[in-house]
Amino acid sequence: MTFHAGRLRIFVVVACAILLVPLSLAVSVAGVLASSNPLGAIAWWPWSAAANGNASALLMTSGQANYARARELAEKALRRQALTPSAARALALIAVLQDRNPAVAERFMNLSERMSRRDYATQLLFIQTSVEQGDVASALIHYDRALRTSDEARTTLLPILVAAVGDEGIARKLAPFVARQPMWKGDFLTALVLNGQNARSIATLLSASRLQLDHLADRALFVQGLQRIVQLGDPSLAYATYRSVGGRAKTALLADGDFSTDPVLPPFDWSFNDAGGISAVREQGDGGKWALRIDLPSGSRGWVARQLVMLEPGRYRLSRTIAVDGSGGSDGQLSMTVRCSDGTVLMHEDKAMAGRAAFDMTVPGGCAAAWVEIEGVGPLDGAVTTFRLSDVKLTRS
Repeated sequence: MTFHAGRLRIFVVVACAILLVPLSLAVSVAGVLASSNPLGAIAWWPWSAAANGNASALLMTSGQANYARARELAEKALRRQALTPSAARALALIAVLQDRNPAVAERFMNLSERMSRRDYATQLLFIQTSVEQGDVASALIHYDRALRTSDEARTTLLPILVAAVGDEGIARKLAPFVARQPMWKGDFLTALVLNGQNARSIATLLSASRLQLDHLADRALFVQGLQRIVQLGDPSLAYATYRSVGGRAKTALLADGDFSTDPVLPPFDWSFNDAGGISAVREQGDGGKWALRIDLPSGSRGWVARQLVMLEPGRYRLSRTIAVDGSGGSDGQLSMTVRCSDGTVLMHEDKAMAGRAAFDMTVPGGCAAAWVEIEGVGPLDGAVTTFRLSDVKLTRS
């Protein structure tokens, strides 16, 4: 009797397991398809809350004819599982687009967000509603939430946000969010310094971002921001921004004319070119004197070093010392130019000669900043011409 009872129990267990296989398969397939193909998931398991919720949201994007079916699926999802944000979001859209009931729509939007702040589409709906109502503060809250919780949001929303801060008022309201050091800050600032169109907005957000300038990546980002502000035509604002984060106050009009320290924050420190074969490297001589060693290989041409200086109207003198390495190519050339940021040339020395030289210039009104630029042309004989530039000074005269 015991033997037969044991066999019966085994038979029952096996039979139940066999019966449960299709059920388990249906639930598993529905779980896999719930996000990517919710209507297909429903065909496998009609009781899946996630599939019904996602299907309702999907149907809301495919025309008014599907609103009734979307409502049915959304309500079914919430009855099955109350925490289904996609279903609440679909009902919010129905309340707006079909029922014309914004109060009900707002309740469902808030319900969806309480269920999950990671629901990107809900945050987009909040952003759209806030923008339509002219509520910038609320829109920025939901921008922040979307960017914090969704990688997809960065691709979509950052270009919009960069365009939006073309309005200085929006930039000022965004500044506290950037100051909190969100994970999206770096991506946003990178897009801003490349594509921002308002110099004051860029300056506001750079100052608020509290970049760590002892970190190479943050310093490079800040330098790009300064250069962008200059490109947009406001070098005075760029200099004020440079000073606001601890950029060194210049004891001379031209910083580091003896090349004794590493440049930190161009364009108000030196920038050196290392492209096209040109080499510009700080070098200390045998006597401890620093200079900029400039190597110009055959066929090279381009800028070598540059710095932006802040000026007032008046008379100035630029002086420099150049030495030429006689063992190299004989016909490489250096030139020096000082030009206002608007392109007006104040001084130009072509084919600079070895030795000490000085040049006078007059800075007109309206030229608040000027580029001091050294350019080079390599020799034609296949060799390399080496120059050593030192003691560059710019003084009032």
